[in-house]
Amino acid sequence: MSEYRYKLSSRAKQVLKKIKDKALLRRYQATMWAICERPFEGDPKVGDLGGVFTVGFRYVDGEHRVAYTVVEDGDTEPFVLILLVGTRENFYEELKRIWKGL
Repeated sequence: MSEYRYKLSSRAKQVLKKIKDKALLRRYQATMWAICERPFEGDPKVGDLGGVFTVGFRYVDGEHRVAYTVVEDGDTEPFVLILLVGTRENFYEELKRIWKGL
């Protein structure tokens, strides 16, 4: 069992709530649990997105991504904060807005 759990940002919750395709939703959930098992194996971003990791997977309608950061502040148990999930289209522009807002 992983020492990490994941928490969803409000934006990630909104996006996941709108997904009607149950198989796609399960795929996102499996990806998020896999991230908890090995959180530092995602693709680390640089520049404006320093501290953010992404993991992608292919699905019927194209490439999907999960963006997250690892929170280890010492006061709480470490966790993975899922910042955003979605298709590649406009993903990084929205991710930058979310990351700047934290």
